[in-house]
Amino acid sequence: QHPDIGFYLDVSEEQRKVLTRKYRQLADPQRDWPAATLRSEVSEWTFRCTHWGRSAPVRVFNVSYLDYAGETITELLDEDHFEPGKEAQDADSVLVLLDGHKVLRHMEGAADPYLESLLHDLDDLLPIVQKLHAKPVHFAISKWDVVDGRYSLWDIRRALMRHERFKVIVNQRRERGVPIRLIPMSAIGSGFAELDGEGVMVKRRDAAVPHPYQVEMSIACTLIDAFQTAAKQLDEKERQILLNPRRFMKVPYSVGRSTIWALKHVARAMPGQSQLSVGTVALTALLTALDEKLAEGNENLKNEIEGALLQVESESAAVDTIMLKTLLLLKTLDDKFPCSNLLHA
Repeated sequence: QHPDIGFYLDVSEEQRKVLTRKYRQLADPQRDWPAATLRSEVSEWTFRCTHWGRSAPVRVFNVSYLDYAGETITELLDEDHFEPGKEAQDADSVLVLLDGHKVLRHMEGAADPYLESLLHDLDDLLPIVQKLHAKPVHFAISKWDVVDGRYSLWDIRRALMRHERFKVIVNQRRERGVPIRLIPMSAIGSGFAELDGEGVMVKRRDAAVPHPYQVEMSIACTLIDAFQTAAKQLDEKERQILLNPRRFMKVPYSVGRSTIWALKHVARAMPGQSQLSVGTVALTALLTALDEKLAEGNENLKNEIEGALLQVESESAAVDTIMLKTLLLLKTLDDKFPCSNLLHA
């Protein structure tokens, strides 16, 4: 519900009750942490992205989030079991969770580096990531509250780049311009939990309430990166049609060419007009305006957003406003953590 995010997420009544119970357990210093996801548990959560318009909420799009146990990736399972790699092929964006506690142990040079370690996880995760060569991938470092103050994101990025396969994947994506990011986040924020003498995460008994840190960044980056990727695919499709139109005889050349032109034409309409009236302007703030807007100061983006808020009466205007606020979130991430975007050397 934070105003800087520009939207909130809603779920079905049944899923709301489940998440509320989990959050209450998480937020209670006197209770244990929620149990880990079981191997047999594969759940799909549908979050409705909603913007509060001038007169009523405006639903804009859905985020479908697939959740499963980490052992699905790391352990040998039955042949008919759920396969994350296959599911990831249909995703718009992939979120890779790196355990912040394991990151900390790795940075501190803990003994037995391949026993339940960050390196062990990377060896299991990266072969899947490498096959997703055209999809945005975001590596989220969880439990950032444990890492922060001990090591910087630059330190962790340098350590990850020493892993040969991680380095290869980053370099491959740099060559092709496919988004890849490193995002620090924490479900509870600072001051709620700490490591005890045995290196176990425990809740502080004097903790008040959790203050989640940057958990919205994965959605913000997904919106920007997914649309950028779609735009590049349009450019590539146009290039292929121009070079060899006979390959696309199932779609008449003139139709394919005009469709691509129309989408790109809409995408090049500049946001920030007095009346944000261009339909489906999710691409609007991206293709020609993204780099320029991220190069602008935060104050300029804030002023543009304030003007956009006054126009939110329709779905298209809500999309405009969300995209603008998302750009501001991305700008904030780049300001706090300039090394977050792994496409930048």
